[in-house]
Amino acid sequence: MIFTITTVREYDGRDDLVAPGGGRAPRTVGYMETQEKALQCLYEDWGDLNEAGYWPWAVIEEVEEGLYPRINDKKSIWFEYGNKRWIKLNRRPAWLNKEEEESDSLIGSFTSIG
Repeated sequence: MIFTITTVREYDGRDDLVAPGGGRAPRTVGYMETQEKALQCLYEDWGDLNEAGYWPWAVIEEVEEGLYPRINDKKSIWFEYGNKRWIKLNRRPAWLNKEEEESDSLIGSFTSIG
């Protein structure tokens, strides 16, 4: 099992990370072998993951070993960058919940492996 770290922002048309018209723009920046190390990476802000405000959210996702791995959204840990540090959220950002309500399917994971 690994724990991925993915930075996320709302799509605003500035690049081609997602199709025009919608939603999220995720970027998996790394993975750790333990949740503790993934948390340390965010809390200590290794590598300036916020990149001067470009990536305001981050998520740690637990990924099972195997092909087409499953990710349990209920175990995902969300963060928002504020006051020069990553702050753990109680739930994912509200704009993502709105995106899910407007869709016929669940958002799914943010991790992009490969």
